[in-house]
Amino acid sequence: MNDMSLPRVSFAGRQISRMLLGGNPFSGFGHHPNDPDYDRCLREYFTDEKINVCENEQLTAETFRTIPTQMVAIKVLAAGRLPPAEAFRYAARTLKPTDLMTVGMRDYEVAENVRLAAAAFKEVGK
Repeated sequence: MNDMSLPRVSFAGRQISRMLLGGNPFSGFGHHPNDPDYDRCLREYFTDEKINVCENEQLTAETFRTIPTQMVAIKVLAAGRLPPAEAFRYAARTLKPTDLMTVGMRDYEVAENVRLAAAAFKEVGK
């Protein structure tokens, strides 16, 4: 793995990077073209209580590790509250070897975030 390579995992029958570029379903924007009511459903599902549970770092980490199913972590950068290097090291230590993370970022952040995430996964040997 070179400095810019992220580890890959099997997901839906394909080998993909463990870091995905994604959005924030908490905001209620699901980009679902076949269901115009999807955004409203997301807003109703992600209540303040459910979001607060997801923001409880320890509970979320324990939950991810105890569920045998492959998981996709969201909000890894905590809406910009965590420095990327710190957030990626935490995710690399916390996620199971088959888990992925979705990270929201701007185009000019991609190369540096890939480098930081690759270094974090390499550091923990995942």
